[in-house]
Amino acid sequence: MHSFEITPPNHSIIAAEQVVEWFLTKYLSDYELDLTVENTDLSEDGVFGWCLRNDDDEFTIQIHFPLKEPDYIMTLMHELFHVQQHLEGRDRNEFEAQTMEIKLFNEYLTHIR
Repeated sequence: MHSFEITPPNHSIIAAEQVVEWFLTKYLSDYELDLTVENTDLSEDGVFGWCLRNDDDEFTIQIHFPLKEPDYIMTLMHELFHVQQHLEGRDRNEFEAQTMEIKLFNEYLTHIR
């Protein structure tokens, strides 16, 4: 069972909750986890997103806000893939995450059509 929340709610990115639910159901259904997606200003960090592991099954994803919807979803996919890497006990691999964010984004678009 998954538990997630998006804070503060991002009304300009309507698909955020749907993206998270889709990814967790499709790729992480065998895991129980708590996930918080924080919409925040990451300008000083020079990144669009972070994935933080708070505990074995508790994660926080920070997403730079505001991003346009396609960039937001792509960044969210990238960070969700890092959650998957952590849960599967794999090393965090930026090259793999960058490759997968595009694949996942396209797969999600196909899913919603």
